Formats: sequence, C-alpha cells, structure tokens
Amino acid sequence: MALALEYEDVLKRKGLLPISEEEADEFLDYGFKVSNPVPSVLRRRPSLRDPDDERILQVAVECRAVIVTFNKRHFAGADRFGIPIQTPGEFMRALEKANERER
Repeated sequence: MALALEYEDVLKRKGLLPISEEEADEFLDYGFKVSNPVPSVLRRRPSLRDPDDERILQVAVECRAVIVTFNKRHFAGADRFGIPIQTPGEFMRALEKANERER
C-alpha cells in the first residue's frame, strides 16, 4: 500500500507531469485493477541512494518487473538484480513492438 500511495503522490505533484488529477486517478485505477498486489517483499537494503526508491526496487525484484521512471539514475545498481530500468517512452515503444508481434 505504501508504494501505491507514493505513485499517487508523484503523479499528482503540481507541474511534474502534463496530466490532470483526473487523468492521474484514471491511470491509477487502471493500474490497480490489472495489478497483482504483493503483500510483502524481502528487504534488500541498502541498494540505492534514495531510501524512498527502495520500495520500488524491492517490488520489482519480487515480481521480476520493469521499473518505469523519468529518472533512471535513481535506480543505478538495479541491474545487479536483473531489473530493467526504462523511461516511459522506452516502455511504451516496447509495448508497441510487443503488440505488433502479436498481430
């Protein structure tokens, strides 16, 4: 739950992203609808410089997920856990390629 609240906080920060609060809510609603909540994860601290980013890394390691962020340098070192770090643009391009292959 702490990670979900952090996502909401970041998406709704004024001036950070060019989206409205309503769009942020729609994105969060969709994300939580299609996600599989992880009740707890193994602690791997300290792995990153920012302790707030540790939760994201921990969940990604547990779920073998990609971390999507505008600030890839915050997750320097995540590669030692086999976790890919992508910008939103890189992630969207990867999704488009995957969709093209499925057609």
